[in-house]
Amino acid sequence: MTRIINQKDLLHMDSLHFANPIQQDDIYQAIYLPIIDLLKSAENTAQVSNFALALDGGEYALKGQNDSKMDLFSLETIVCQKIIQENAPISELFCYKIIELLQLPIPQCRILIDERGELYFGSVIDKGKPGVLSFSKFLELVITPSKYSYLFHQQLWVIYALDCFFFNIDRHFGNYICIENSFGYTQLKPIDFGLSSFTFHLFPYKPMYLANVQLCNTQKSWKQLNNLLLQDAQYIANLEQYKELARHTLDKLKLIELSKIRNIVDGIPDKWLSKKQKNDLLNWWNSEQLSERILRIQSEELK
Repeated sequence: MTRIINQKDLLHMDSLHFANPIQQDDIYQAIYLPIIDLLKSAENTAQVSNFALALDGGEYALKGQNDSKMDLFSLETIVCQKIIQENAPISELFCYKIIELLQLPIPQCRILIDERGELYFGSVIDKGKPGVLSFSKFLELVITPSKYSYLFHQQLWVIYALDCFFFNIDRHFGNYICIENSFGYTQLKPIDFGLSSFTFHLFPYKPMYLANVQLCNTQKSWKQLNNLLLQDAQYIANLEQYKELARHTLDKLKLIELSKIRNIVDGIPDKWLSKKQKNDLLNWWNSEQLSERILRIQSEELK
């Protein structure tokens, strides 16, 4: 049976890792990347309506403030929260940048600008345009044993922990980017945080927890995943360590210097988020409410 890395060693490695974190490149704050051409999304997803070819030659999945096709009423009924759809690009940018600071796998992102001066969140498309991964294909990755299965299971738990923290209600089998590498391992990169965090009125000041919205995509897909994984003896043997790693991932949020969070918040365009809203967010992050949120998620949703 493949053994997961010793948990004490892992926690020690993470502590050393955060003692001298890699400096974030904050150039994205001041420079918006021009869009050269647009292509309508073939998937016709709820939030990504366009793909962009940018001046750097990269292809980006775009999310703007006014291009969503979401059925807001149905979603608000499920989560019992007011949704502010124009905040989707803010949510994307904030979540991506926090995950970058944790040095976890996530596509690169930029703020893009079109010829009219409209701003968009842009997620770099890794290794070609990601189509929606079929349910059967994703399950094949989940249930096919390999010597790296424990890495795959770890990634699933860490992503779920972050979805809980960001109150991301829309994690499903089609918004992971799956990249197979030379070792035959399929790495997971989460995308689509447009229905999380700032998309919800009063987040994070009003407590919102996925445990209270069992009918959202995130909870339904997570339940399906676990029902399958619990048939795997290796998964069961390592389950408590996966949970501990997920809980520890949230603890690392408290180790991020406030100046790093300020860099992220300052990088959000003022037309998306006012200076007062930015200050309110920084004050919340620097308060006990951050720790209280993390502790509740750890004890109730990652138990």
